[in-house]
Amino acid sequence: MGIDDHCDSLGGAIEIVDLSLPVAAHWRFQSAFEPISRMADGDHSNATRVTVGTHAYTHVDAPSHMIPGGDTLDLVPLDRFFGEALVVDLRHKGDSEAIGAADLEESGLRPGDIALLCSGLELRHDIRDRSFWEHSPYLDRSAAVWLREVGVKATGYDFPQDEVIRRLPDRELVLADFPAHEELLGAGIIQVEYLYGLHRLAGQRVAFYAVPLSLGAIDGSPCRAFAVLR
Repeated sequence: MGIDDHCDSLGGAIEIVDLSLPVAAHWRFQSAFEPISRMADGDHSNATRVTVGTHAYTHVDAPSHMIPGGDTLDLVPLDRFFGEALVVDLRHKGDSEAIGAADLEESGLRPGDIALLCSGLELRHDIRDRSFWEHSPYLDRSAAVWLREVGVKATGYDFPQDEVIRRLPDRELVLADFPAHEELLGAGIIQVEYLYGLHRLAGQRVAFYAVPLSLGAIDGSPCRAFAVLR
């Protein structure tokens, strides 16, 4: 999970920052690793079947995740999942505190940016623990509307972006209870959820990548999220 030094094809030094939450034991997310073949058992190769949800760990949301009639993953252009990003420093926001439009207005976000919202929550609460969800800051509707109107092409978070996520799986909740999902996915703006280690880049402009698997006409996908700095 550290910063690795690499060289690009032109010989210039770059840094690659992994922003992905490892797929491992977690109170909220379930995963399974099933051996298919093992060389230690006499097979010709090692192979493993992995079972994981489309909205577990670091992942992307297609609009169809919560928007009736919204685009499925296969209809979202691939270039929505990478590009220039601004890491908006929101580490001053406290536990269970709303993030509003006023917190974003001086951020420097521009049309076409990917907005990466950094709360630093994992520095206060382990992302693998229930307290991370119970004490998360969250976007209010004014912030989601502001991001939509600015014209960002994607958003990413190191915290559960809607206050009601802490109350899942309450079946009484409706779309309007999820303002970030409703306003952003409803406008075709992709969301990248559960970024990890984003605080290392707070305030910086970076090249950001969160490319999903090619899973067809479904609602989202796990991804490997990372930033590239020159």
